[in-house]
Order: sequence, then C-alpha cells, then structure tokens
Amino acid sequence: HLSFQEYLAAEHAAREGLAQELAAHAPESWWREVALLSLRRSRPFCEAFFREMLKAGIAENHPDLAERCLNEALYFAPGPFVKELQRSRSPQRVAAVLRLLRDRADQLPEIEKISRRLAQSKDRETQGFAREILARLGIGLPAEAHQPGVFVDDRTGITFLEIPADEFMMGSERGDSDEKPVHRVRISQGFALGKYPVTNAQYALFLEAVGSTAKKPANWDDRRFNQHEQPVVGVSWDEAQAFCKWAGCRLPTEAEWEYACRAGTTTEYSFGDDAKKLGENGWFNENSGSQPQPVGAKKPNPWGLHDMHGNVWEWCQDWFSTDYYSKSPETDPQGPQQAAYRVIRGGGWALDARNCRSAYRGWRGPAYRISDLGFRVAPVPSGRVAGPGGTKRQAEPGA
Repeated sequence: HLSFQEYLAAEHAAREGLAQELAAHAPESWWREVALLSLRRSRPFCEAFFREMLKAGIAENHPDLAERCLNEALYFAPGPFVKELQRSRSPQRVAAVLRLLRDRADQLPEIEKISRRLAQSKDRETQGFAREILARLGIGLPAEAHQPGVFVDDRTGITFLEIPADEFMMGSERGDSDEKPVHRVRISQGFALGKYPVTNAQYALFLEAVGSTAKKPANWDDRRFNQHEQPVVGVSWDEAQAFCKWAGCRLPTEAEWEYACRAGTTTEYSFGDDAKKLGENGWFNENSGSQPQPVGAKKPNPWGLHDMHGNVWEWCQDWFSTDYYSKSPETDPQGPQQAAYRVIRGGGWALDARNCRSAYRGWRGPAYRISDLGFRVAPVPSGRVAGPGGTKRQAEPGA
C-alpha cells in the first residue's frame, strides 16, 4: 500500500537522520509525501531538514513544497532560516526565505534587525519582503520613489501597497480588438491594492467568521488548491463581494487593475515585451505544474505587486463590454452599467503567456467558480489605526 510505504520511509528517514538525503529527493513526486510525513517526528529532525531544504534550493525553486513543509511540520525551527539570511549571498534565496517568514515574523526575535538591514537592499524583491515583514511587526519605514508605502490589515493579514494617482495609456495596439483603441485614463485618487491575490488562509478567516452563510470555494477540499499561501480559487464574483464586505474592501476597477499592473510601464508586460521572461515573473501553463502556486514566489512588478501576470485570473468590479474602450470616460472609468459578464484580469496557471499580458481582458459570468480564478482587493478608506510604527491599518468591518 503506497501510503504505508511512505509512512515507513518517513519513519526510517527520521530515525536514521537522513535529512540531507530526503531533502535532495523531496521535489520528486513519490518522495514529497515522505518528506512531509517525516516532519511530524521531532524538533531536531525538523531543524536538520529545514537546513538541508534551504541548501538544496527548495525555497526558491519549489516554493509550493517549501511552504507545505513549513505548514505541515510539527515544529518550526527558526535557526536555519536566520542563518541563511545572515550568510547567503544569493538575492533569490534571501527573497525566498523572507517570503516564507512573512507570517512567522513574531516567532523570530532576530528578524527585525535582519529586515531593517535587508530593507536597504538593492534587490527590489528582497527589499519589498523586508519592508513587509517590518510592517507586520508594526514598524514603519518612509515610502520611497521606487517602493510604495506598505501596510498590513490587522484583522485579515492582507498586505497592501499604496498606489499613487496618475494617468496612463490603457489597452494595446498589438492586442485583441477589445483592447483597442489605446486611450488615456486618469486615476484621480491614489488607492491601496493587495500586494498579492487573497490567499486560502485569508479566505479561511472569512469563512470562520461568517459561518454557514458562505459556501466553501469549489476546490476547497482538493490538496492541489487548498494550501495556505495559494490564492483562493473557485469563488464567484458575488462571493468575492461578500469577502470584500467582511474585510472592509472592494474589488479594483478594471482601469485601476491595469494601471497597477503596468506600474508605469508601456510594454506588453510590466517587465518588457519579451514573453520568454514570463517564467521569472509569473506562473502560467509552462511552469505552474497545472495548479496555482504560493503567492509572491515570482518577481514583483516595478511597484512591488506580485502575481499580476499569471497564477490566477482576478475578478474586477466592472461589467465587461467589447466596445467600452471607444466610449469610456477619461477619468476613473467604471465600466458599463450592465452586461452579461464581469471583467477578469491577469491570466492564470492554465493559460499561455499571451493571456497574461498587462492589457489582456477576460470575462466570465458572475456565478462562475473555476479553479484558476481568484481576486485581490483594495481597502475602502477608513483611516489609520494607531500602531507601533503607524503602518498598520484596520479595515472597517462591513464597510
């Protein structure tokens, strides 16, 4: 019996101290479950496995596995992670370790000092995660020209970035007909937007709070889709709205979404025109492993937002119309007043690179609950809540 074989292999690995050997094989499909089972044995083995896991590059090359190892381990051993941050010269590895520690910062006394140092890093991804960890600790750093302000909502744990007001050219002349004409759009007021799509862990807080009044997402009991740091999927537009009401948030408009995705760029993607670089910046059908991946595991856009290209489609507030661009207002467009479909943006893990472009428009009926469609949120302004560093905000329930 396969599960019994995996159990025996995990017992043997833990008993014989085979952390190095197990970490080397953990990304292989059969050994993955063995690795997870071995982490239910003892604190010393967990610490040894985490050390070998980091050495093997699992944090940066297999973020889904690294996240599951931390979530399913009986003990969290911070030592290997702290040492890696102190000595590693690889920006990619440092960023990957910081991402894993975002929700565990209160368990590491050393993380404040380390994050303050790394917040000055020249690597944008490392700097962004370090600033986020400090914000989660209630420590504010001033916003910089290349790094928007960051704050964390106490109740939901959602990290938000402050997006400045400005104007941009919306659409693409190289895109489909519904992406034309390219037209000037003015976003008249700054707003905040989730640094990542809403995760399963955050959606679970909503389900716990509202009880039986909300349905579980369509894929909630499938291990391919229900890991803590994966974006929630299988949620309809109306269910996303219910989450927003509970969290004191709203869905972004389509114009706000593209403006934030572009982050000041005019190219097909926020990283340029070369689709071959999408593998470094997003999850799509060539690298996703046919499932959503933990948020934040690919490079952010120039404003620090993650997963804008790929991973999951994201619901927007607007109704969809193929000819709306030819008649939309220049300032703060809101979409047509009524239609059959709602706008979705960003592409997803099952799509090809072209569907993940900044200007690409998708649409679905508001009742759709599919495995590559999630959402990210913008907080409804309700004022700051005083915190140790003035960086945390509490959204107003039911706003």
